[in-house]
Amino acid sequence: GLGLGLAIVRQISELHGGSVSVESKGENKGATFRVQLPMLMQKTIQAHNTKNLQGAEWTVENRKILIVDDDIDSLEILSVVLESLGAEVTQVESGESCLAQLDKWVPDMLICDISMPELDGYELLRIVRNRPTQKGGNIKAVALTAYAGEQYKTEALNAGFQAYLAKPIDINAIVDTLQSVICNT
Repeated sequence: GLGLGLAIVRQISELHGGSVSVESKGENKGATFRVQLPMLMQKTIQAHNTKNLQGAEWTVENRKILIVDDDIDSLEILSVVLESLGAEVTQVESGESCLAQLDKWVPDMLICDISMPELDGYELLRIVRNRPTQKGGNIKAVALTAYAGEQYKTEALNAGFQAYLAKPIDINAIVDTLQSVICNT
């Protein structure tokens, strides 16, 4: 409601540099609550930019990255973060769309969800690895999955991924992993 709960959310949001807004069309017509926390992502970006200023080469900047995930929220979060760091990002929601995209454009890196309907990430990467280089056959690839554990990591690496990350998305871990994969060219 609009009472104590909203006051608590507002205070927590403001402590993080964010804001809360509420809209309603009247009694018994529901309400829309919007919470914005811009400073959380901004602090991460500032931390990585500071690292860059201290002499580390910022390898994500100016890189072309293709993200494949059937979860729209994961696509959006990754895209916003990587674009804010200077990457050129293209996103698709299925393995089939990924293959079609690779026919037109070969990025520097592929970030691929493992658990997708119809064509999962393992099978997708096996298909990609059988393609010629000009169609993405040698692309650097990072597996992204909700399944955490050594078994899944081993399976991803055996399928041809250079790295493995578990969801939920940890922005610092993703950026550090991408830098590591790119630097180990």
